[in-house]
Amino acid sequence: MADSVGFVNMIKRVALAAVGASKPVEVCFGRVAGTSPLEIIVEQKMRLGEAQLVLPRHVTDHEVMLGSRDDSERKLVTIHNGLAVDDQVILLRQQGGQKYIVWDKTG
Repeated sequence: MADSVGFVNMIKRVALAAVGASKPVEVCFGRVAGTSPLEIIVEQKMRLGEAQLVLPRHVTDHEVMLGSRDDSERKLVTIHNGLAVDDQVILLRQQGGQKYIVWDKTG
């Protein structure tokens, strides 16, 4: 019985080490340093460019159609919510560390 408990504990340690080595999702904080091209500085250590960033619609300028329930009055409206220089952002590093999702703005 003691051997099986030791074996199970060893499997748990190996599994935890494998997860840590695969660089699972990590939460980071950053600041927008430029918008054209987009550049975000992560925790004052690393600069991310447009190719490394994934932007959800809610952190971009985008258009939405607004209207009543019966669609009698519909209007196209622009939502101005794009990133600006000095915006503080929450980032999620994708597993493997190649891309960062801009989760949201802070404050």
